[in-house]
Amino acid sequence: RLLTRVSFIASPIAFSVTTIMPPKAKRVTASAAPAAPASTAASSTVMTLPAATKAVKAAAKKAKAELAADDGSKSAPAPSPSPAAPAAGRKRKAPAVTTTQTTETTTTTTTTTTVKGSDDTFTEVSVAKQTKKTTMSAGRKRKATAQTVEEKADKEPEQKQKQEQKDEEQPAKGKGAKKGKKAAAAATKIETVVVSTEAGAGSAAPTTGPSPARVYKSPGIKREATADSGPLGSSDNFHVIGWNVNGLRSIIKGTQNPIRDLAEKFKPDLICVQETKLQDKNIKEFSNVAPGYTAYWSCSTTKLGYSGSLCLVKDASKFKPVEVKYSFNSKHDGEGRVVQLEYSTFYLLSLYVPNSGMDLKRLDYRLKEWDVDLFAYMKELEKTKPVIITGDLNVAHLDHDIYNVTAKHIVKIAGCTPEERASFSKLLSQGFKDAFRHFNPEAKGCFTYWSARNVMARKENQGLRLDYFVASERLFDKSKTPRIHASDVLNNEGIGFSDHCPISLTMAM
Repeated sequence: RLLTRVSFIASPIAFSVTTIMPPKAKRVTASAAPAAPASTAASSTVMTLPAATKAVKAAAKKAKAELAADDGSKSAPAPSPSPAAPAAGRKRKAPAVTTTQTTETTTTTTTTTTVKGSDDTFTEVSVAKQTKKTTMSAGRKRKATAQTVEEKADKEPEQKQKQEQKDEEQPAKGKGAKKGKKAAAAATKIETVVVSTEAGAGSAAPTTGPSPARVYKSPGIKREATADSGPLGSSDNFHVIGWNVNGLRSIIKGTQNPIRDLAEKFKPDLICVQETKLQDKNIKEFSNVAPGYTAYWSCSTTKLGYSGSLCLVKDASKFKPVEVKYSFNSKHDGEGRVVQLEYSTFYLLSLYVPNSGMDLKRLDYRLKEWDVDLFAYMKELEKTKPVIITGDLNVAHLDHDIYNVTAKHIVKIAGCTPEERASFSKLLSQGFKDAFRHFNPEAKGCFTYWSARNVMARKENQGLRLDYFVASERLFDKSKTPRIHASDVLNNEGIGFSDHCPISLTMAM
């Protein structure tokens, strides 16, 4: 600071050695006159070395005094010297940036400010960051131009946003984080398919495509445009929501009740819940799980805290079941996996299909018993009315339904084995359709399940589509009613409560 002030005060004294004389008579040429106007020639004089040294020391002393005054009273800086020409032989301070500018910069609170005596324009953010710098450099001209400062101010919000995104995407430390990084790397390549909407869809040549988008919102969602049906959720439509909650006790605590919230938000006629993990003795405790809805429970009797299904029928709905059953074959009844609702024009079965389990221990039961009996039962029901099944069907049918389909271990994962996927294709070949895939044949990344073991799975959208609405083909005929109008994956709902998200279906009645 001292050297800076000296340079301004002594700036008119431009010393330049012109002649080297003997030690006894050494002289230095100096331009001691003040800066003259353009029309006046600058004068020069010759000054002895001691005299020049004395002049510099005087300038340094004066600069030190001015700095002390600045530090002691910043709020009341000394006024700028008069621009009038000084008397002959007197030195004057250069009219550069003064401490007044520093004070104005510091006290400015407006969004945009122009600092007096400078061509810099600051935003409020840049002023706050520049205050200290301006104070330290009082009395000298800024090197930063207005463009440089403004560019810095413009980049700050963008840099801050990038940093926040980086912090948000930074995985937690530990084993879970390492798994998340490995899973993200495995998701960089994914095999995709072109799906046919005709009967027998599911057998298509794989092609190479991009990994699913790292967002919660399902990309590629589209709905059928129909002119003869009312809007979604109107009294002329039948609206169903299905959700595997992974245990009612874990999501309903105190005033927290996501099922009630889901009912209030979407106002569906029917809510099908899977994996309640309750017994008959617990039903009273959850009798009012969704106010304004009548509950139909199916609980496991062979294993405590396991499986379980629930259907909630809206009391005010125009569409009520005429009969409710809890079985399609007596040998599968012990685990509480079925609630069947018969309506006047269709059947609806809410199912929690058995998982093949670790090491695929239940794969044979799933394929050779459950699937065989269920498919036969559906074909029998269809002789009288069209059929809809919904719930966690525990199969990822197509390549689009698996985020890391090319991983070598996928074929050994429950729900992703070639045998389970082929069995689902067999069901569709018998006159049934995957409702979501019918309306969204090319949609990718529309998953309904994310493993709780991978802490980054849902955030990175590393999941599987295991939850479905599968319906008789005639329910997609636009010339008839009832007709399925739309089907969707609600993967922005239920976050933080279950490892599954809800799904929905709307029918024009």
